[in-house]
Amino acid sequence: RTIHELDDATAREMTRFTTDELRRLFRLFGLPDIVRVGVARYVFTGEELFLFSLTKIALGQPNTYLCDHIFGGDSRRWSCGYRWFLSYINERFDDVLGMQGIGRFQAQFPDFARAIERAMKVASSYTDPNTGGRRIIPGVEFHPGDFKFI
Repeated sequence: RTIHELDDATAREMTRFTTDELRRLFRLFGLPDIVRVGVARYVFTGEELFLFSLTKIALGQPNTYLCDHIFGGDSRRWSCGYRWFLSYINERFDDVLGMQGIGRFQAQFPDFARAIERAMKVASSYTDPNTGGRRIIPGVEFHPGDFKFI
C-alpha cells in the first residue's frame, strides 16, 4: 500500500489523517526508502511501514486483523516491521518524546488535557470491512476532574 493509492476518506478511516497530512508526516519522519528487519531480514518500504503503523495505532486492531482485512501478508512479518517503526520513532524523536521534551511542554499540559478531553467527547464512526456496515462509536462524557494529564 502507498499513500498515493488512498483516497482521503479511506486514509482518514485507516489512520485518522488525510492523504496530504500523511504525505507531509511521511516526509517529516524521514523514514528510509527500504527497511530490512528481523532475523528473516523482512523487506519493507518505509512508506508501507509508515501506513501499517499509523493504521495499527489508529484502529487498535491486532496484526492478524490488519493483515486479513487491509494489508495482506504474514502478521509475524508485520510485527517485526511495527517494532522497528516504534524503535525508529523513539530514537529519531528522543529529544521531543524523552524527558527533556516533556519538560519543554510542561506548562502546556493543562491545554493538552483539555484538547484530549474535547477530542474524546466527539463520536466517531467505523466501517466493518466484513459487512460494510457503519458503526457509530460514541464519545466519552467527562465530569469535572475525571481526566488528568500526567
